Amino acid sequence: MQIDPTTLFLIIVVIIASLYWAWRKINQLTAKVNKLEGYLDTAYKKVESLEQDLLEKKVIDTYYKSKEELRKEELSKEVDREVEEITNNG
Repeated sequence: MQIDPTTLFLIIVVIIASLYWAWRKINQLTAKVNKLEGYLDTAYKKVESLEQDLLEKKVIDTYYKSKEELRKEELSKEVDREVEEITNNG
């Protein structure tokens, strides 16, 4: 089976056009993803800022802490209590 040069040329042109279209589509989607990531970063920073404001104004007394942070905080409180007891008894 032999393909004439015109048919081969058309096949190559269609493949190149398809690849170009796919490349443009990927770039457009990448730009949208980057834009949405920017929105998410902005929203995250706003939430952090609002949370700090609420903590400072004593509207809320705590913010989300990981289990490790809570454990460290509890250990720190225990050590503070023990040091206070030692200084008061000593």
